[in-house]
Order: sequence, then structure tokens, then C-alpha cells
Amino acid sequence: MVNGIDEAAVLLAAMAAGAAMGALYMYLLWRMTLRLPESAAPGRAVLLGAAGRITLLTGGLWLIAGGDPARLFAALVGFLVARHLAVRRAGRNIAARHDGAAE
Repeated sequence: MVNGIDEAAVLLAAMAAGAAMGALYMYLLWRMTLRLPESAAPGRAVLLGAAGRITLLTGGLWLIAGGDPARLFAALVGFLVARHLAVRRAGRNIAARHDGAAE
């Protein structure tokens, strides 16, 4: 049996790994959107990119969880935190561009 401190450390590690998966997911999404205008087949690029990201994410979460629902939940929380931070950062960048264009 794992004591409480060890279990907390395992859950924090799962959360950090989930956050890393989230950061990777959002990075790959950002790169795909930057390359989309020059793509010869943008619909195919979106479809294949989404399939690749989802496959990578579900495989990573499966490995992180290792069959433990608590670790899966911690990894999902980490993923959502990373996603929230990425969306917030992108929103600030977009707002700054619009503010600069308005002047």
C-alpha cells in the first residue's frame, strides 16, 4: 500500500505529465494553424492534424494513467490547466495585435 505522501507525489507527477501533454497538444495545434494557409489541401491537413493530436493525447494519457482513475483525472486536470494557459496567452496576443492595428 502506498502512503499518502507517495500517492500525492504520484498524482502531482501525473498532473505535470498531463500539463506537458496539453502543452504539446496546443503547440502542435498552433503550428498546424500557422501552416494552414500555405497547405495545398487544407481540409486534409486539418483532419490528419486533429487525428494525430488526438491519437498522441489519448495514448499519452493512457500511459500516464496506467489503469488508475485518480492518475487519469490528475493528468486531465493538468491538460486542462495547460490548455487554459495557452488559450489565455493566445487571446492576449490577438488582443495586442488588434489594439496595435486600431491606432
